[in-house]
Amino acid sequence: MKLFGDTDTKLKPKKSIKKRLLLYVFIILFVTYVLTTLTYTKLSSAFIIEDTQSDLQRIAEILEKNFIITIERTGNTLTKRARLLKLVSDVEIFDEFMKTETIIISDEGEIIYPLRGWDHTRLKRIEEESKSNRSFVYVAYDVVEHTLPIEKIIIIKRYEDLTILSRVGTRAFVISFGFSVILTLILGTLFSQKMYKPIEKLTDSLVAYRADKKPVEVYTSHDEIEVLATEFKTMTEALNEMDLRQKQFFQNSSHELKTPLMSIQGYAEAIKDGIVQGEELNDSLNVIISESQRLKNIVDDIIYISKIDKIKDNLEKEEHHLYALIEDAKEVVKPLIVANKLSFELICEPGIVILCDYEKMKRIFINLISNASRYAKEKIVVTVTKKDAIYIDVIDDGPGFEPGQEEIIFDRFYHGKKGGSGIGLSLTKELVEKHGGQIYAVNNINYGAIFKMKF
Repeated sequence: MKLFGDTDTKLKPKKSIKKRLLLYVFIILFVTYVLTTLTYTKLSSAFIIEDTQSDLQRIAEILEKNFIITIERTGNTLTKRARLLKLVSDVEIFDEFMKTETIIISDEGEIIYPLRGWDHTRLKRIEEESKSNRSFVYVAYDVVEHTLPIEKIIIIKRYEDLTILSRVGTRAFVISFGFSVILTLILGTLFSQKMYKPIEKLTDSLVAYRADKKPVEVYTSHDEIEVLATEFKTMTEALNEMDLRQKQFFQNSSHELKTPLMSIQGYAEAIKDGIVQGEELNDSLNVIISESQRLKNIVDDIIYISKIDKIKDNLEKEEHHLYALIEDAKEVVKPLIVANKLSFELICEPGIVILCDYEKMKRIFINLISNASRYAKEKIVVTVTKKDAIYIDVIDDGPGFEPGQEEIIFDRFYHGKKGGSGIGLSLTKELVEKHGGQIYAVNNINYGAIFKMKF
């Protein structure tokens, strides 16, 4: 039977990154093609018309100069009609070569060339069409030389005759762009596979981790995916460590709960059966009280771990006197102090005030004093001084820390030789930091351990 969340296969995505990348590339190319084609067509059309108009204007000027030269050669021996015929005799050859239609209007407003097929109404219509739908390129040149019997030279060229070269260019552009699209899609496919490969490797690695807790492999891609894989690897290592510590925690908690329960049961049965009497009876009762307090601390730790993540949102800070707060915390741990036959000394001026959540701050001192009572030989000392900040030391005269233990003592689920559930000091550190303070552990110069705090 499979449990919820178990699976033998990889989850299949609804949309493939490779396909989406290729689709995006295709869309970009298509949009680029459409925009480029439209822009090219419009710009080339405008350029052709403007350039043709400029050429036809120059041609009209050349015709005017040629007319002047012709008149100068013939002089005034010809009649006006003869001169006009002489001027337009070569225009037919020009029109056939340039694929244009030239209309020459005399200084009397008559169309003298061509002799048939044209009138002013048609000219007006052609001029309007050239402005509206660009069927024609229309140039009207006013003759400036007054010696000529000509008022205006009009040259007309059909737009379709101009677009032959443009169509060739457009066709070449479309073909080259098509090859570019095919090449881009091929390269895009190769690049998308190369880009997707690290993601696929990471997915396989995470599936293997979920199934068998295999270490996550980092595929070298020198990009954000490699960074992501590295972060996943770090996260899974942290999860493995947390899982190991949780197992150790529950094993330790089971042992810690069983030991005091057995002691309480044994001493209670001895008292009931009348085996212990007199002074021994008081000692037995003290042991029962001490072990009950120990049980309470373990249960408190288990309860706190269930809501530890919510603590930061529930701090209700007010000003409280540290002396009274620490004394209250000591009273909670007093049975443990008495059971271990320890003395407790608090060095603190009664007027020192701290802004804190009373219950949470009290919990800090309960945890630290309780921890010290498990290791101290004879006494526990708490000192409080106020300078630029409030400095607090919790000192015991026990064996102190083993080498390197100061660095891991606050890790959640870390369990010392005589430690409790492995939550208390981790919780203490979080509570101190939520109050804006700092805490660290050091060995005393002469003996014992010191937990130093600054607020």
